[in-house]
Amino acid sequence: MFKAFFVLLFISTYPLNSSSFTLFDKNTSTDNGIEALDLDFKFTAMHRNFTLNDTDFKYTFVLGEVGYKGESFNVDLGLSIEDYLETTININNLSATFFTDDYKLKIGKFVTTLGVMDYLTSFDDFNPRRLSFYNDENKNISRYANWMMEGTAYLQDDISISFYVEKYDAQLDDYFYVGNYLLFNNFIPFFLNSSENSDMLLVAQEVFTPVYDQYGKPIIEPYAENIYDMLSSDIENSAVGMNFLLNSDDYTLGALWVNSYSKIPLLKPDDELMDGLEDAFEEDKEHFIQNYFSKNNVNTMIEHFRYNKLGAYFETTVDDFGFRGELAYKDKIPVLNELSSQSTIALGVDYKGFMMYNSLELKGNYISELDQGFYQGVLITKVDPIDLGFVDLKLDHNFYYAMYDGKDYQFFKPSVGLEYENIEFTVEYFYSSENEIIEDSFMWLFRMSY
Repeated sequence: MFKAFFVLLFISTYPLNSSSFTLFDKNTSTDNGIEALDLDFKFTAMHRNFTLNDTDFKYTFVLGEVGYKGESFNVDLGLSIEDYLETTININNLSATFFTDDYKLKIGKFVTTLGVMDYLTSFDDFNPRRLSFYNDENKNISRYANWMMEGTAYLQDDISISFYVEKYDAQLDDYFYVGNYLLFNNFIPFFLNSSENSDMLLVAQEVFTPVYDQYGKPIIEPYAENIYDMLSSDIENSAVGMNFLLNSDDYTLGALWVNSYSKIPLLKPDDELMDGLEDAFEEDKEHFIQNYFSKNNVNTMIEHFRYNKLGAYFETTVDDFGFRGELAYKDKIPVLNELSSQSTIALGVDYKGFMMYNSLELKGNYISELDQGFYQGVLITKVDPIDLGFVDLKLDHNFYYAMYDGKDYQFFKPSVGLEYENIEFTVEYFYSSENEIIEDSFMWLFRMSY
C-alpha cells in the first residue's frame, strides 16, 4: 500500500500543481473544432496511525477528484485508495448534475447533507460519517457517498423542495474509534444495555457486538460468518426522502421526511435458544449461545424493517454568534426484540472571535418504549493558525460527552499540527474518563492536498 501511496505523492508534485488545468488553450479551438475544456482537480492524501489494545492500527486514505462545470451541467469524479486491514481502490464519488433556473437534477454516487448540525445531526440517513475523518472540511472525505438521485425544484428565489431516492447500501458504517462512535451513535451501547431480560441481552451482544463493539471491521472477527446479512440492493429496498427548504439572508428553515430500512434489525430469537438459556446455569450461558450460533444461522433470528423519520431544523446568526437546531421523530427503532419510537432534539451555537473558533452542540434522545433517554455533546475549539515564519502552528481541542444507562463518559482529543502550504502533520492525544471504553492513545495524521 505504501508503494502506491508514495507513487501518488510523487504524482502530486508533478507539474499539475494547481487547482485547475485546461486540456486545450482557453478561449481558442483546435483545428478539428474541439473547444477548451476546463477541469478542476483536487488531490488529498492522509495517513492516520493509532494504538488500541496494545495493537498498532494504520489507516491510509488517498482521494483524487476531478470536476467539470458547464453552463447547464456539472460532472464530478473521485477515485480513492483506502488501506485499513486490506487495500481497496474505489469510486469514491461520481455524479452528473443538470440544472436550470427552475430545477436541478443530480444522479450518481455523491454526498448530500440534510439539516444544519455540524456534528450531532439526526439526519445522517443518506450519507453516514466516515468517523476516522469526521471533521474533514471535504464532505467527500468526512462522509460516505452513496448511489442516489436528487431532484430539486426552486419554487422561489429562497424556497426549494428536494426529492431523494437512494440505493440500499449494504455496507456497515465505519466504527474505527470507539470514542467516536459513542459520540455519533451512542444508541449502540445504549441498545446493548437497555433490557431487563438478561438472556435477551446476551443474545443481542452476540449478534451485534461483532459489528459495533470492536476496534476493527467485522472481517477480522473470528465469528464473522454469524454476522447478520444486510438486504439486497434491489430497487424495492431503496430509501426515499423529501426536504423543504426556506433559505433567506437572515435565517434558514427546513422540514424533511425520510423512509428507509434500518441497518439494525429487530431480534427474533427462536424458542429453542431462549428455552435453552433459561435452563442453563449463569456461567454456562455465554458458551451455550456461542455453540448455538455455530450450528444455526443468525439470519433466521432477525427481522429487517422500514422506518419513517420526520424532522425540522433552523439556523440563524446574531452578531458574531451562530445558532442552529434540529427536531426529529423516528417511528420505529429496535429495542432488542421490540420496536419503539425515538424523539430527538439537538441545539448548537458557535462563535468566532478572539483568534479562535468555538462550537458547542448538544443532543438528547428519548426512547418511548423504555421511557429513557441518552445524551451527547461536543465542544470544538480551534485556534487561528499561528505564523511561525516557515510553517503555521495549528492548535485544536475536541471534547466529547456521552451519557447512557445512567453513566457519563468524557473524551478529550487535543491536537497540535504544523502546516506548510498544503502539507499538514498533526499529533493527537485521545484520552477518556473511562478506560474500559477506550484506552488513552497517541495518534498522528499526515495530510497533503491541493
